[in-house]
Amino acid sequence: MLIHERMAQLPPGVTELFASGRSPVLIVCHCHVVSDRAIRAEVEGGAATPDDVAERCGAGARCGSCRPTIVALLATSVLREHAQPAA
Repeated sequence: MLIHERMAQLPPGVTELFASGRSPVLIVCHCHVVSDRAIRAEVEGGAATPDDVAERCGAGARCGSCRPTIVALLATSVLREHAQPAA
């Protein structure tokens, strides 16, 4: 499934909230107690796929119910990169 298809499955407003960076700390992975901010830090550190995130911090490595949210965080990171002017 493509990223935009997964993002379409999220409740209205979730993607915009993640993209804004104004969200409160959100526990994304309850199995390993990993927050959205920890996942964003892994993405900024080079994680590019849900498997990369799972290897780095454990999020998404167990039951998988958080993987759609991890995909959304990855996608919003990509969207932010494309929205910023090149240096």
